[in-house]
Amino acid sequence: MTKPDYDDRFRDTLERLLPETYNLMSVQAALEALKDHQTGVILAQSFSALMGDRLARLIRIFENSDDTATFWYLHRCEPVNVAKDVDIPRLEDLSGKLRLVRNKTFFHIDKNHVSDSQAVYTDANIIADEVIWAMETVWRTLNRLYEERFGRPYSQGHMTLDNMREIFNRDLENMREKGIVRK
Repeated sequence: MTKPDYDDRFRDTLERLLPETYNLMSVQAALEALKDHQTGVILAQSFSALMGDRLARLIRIFENSDDTATFWYLHRCEPVNVAKDVDIPRLEDLSGKLRLVRNKTFFHIDKNHVSDSQAVYTDANIIADEVIWAMETVWRTLNRLYEERFGRPYSQGHMTLDNMREIFNRDLENMREKGIVRK
């Protein structure tokens, strides 16, 4: 049996998206750990930087165009396989919201929205639960696809968002005990 023409890029895309999604979950866990600890300039700035990093990673993972090797590239190559246990319309909806933010204010300063960039975020209406659901869904899907393609689990595939939350909260507690941060 010959392998499909897209197989090498499919594998490369998996190898790129898995660490991207892993880092996205790490950023989410860090944001959750810091949400009540934004005292001082450094932590407030860190929180803001993590928010931007989370949005950039979401946009990279879910950009839906023929010119990108993203989650949607994998879906175009193998729609039935990628869609197993995935609410594709829900992910498409989130992708559209991310595209709006990307194009109107986050990566571009749209001239029609320059005076009220927050209105774009309001119009997009991206909620935290939706983001968390999407990252966990994609993480599971990418790990399943990786194991199918490579015959072994991804090296960090055992990690979950809950694991990362636990690690970040433990580290923050250690910093609090040492007086590095306060609640």
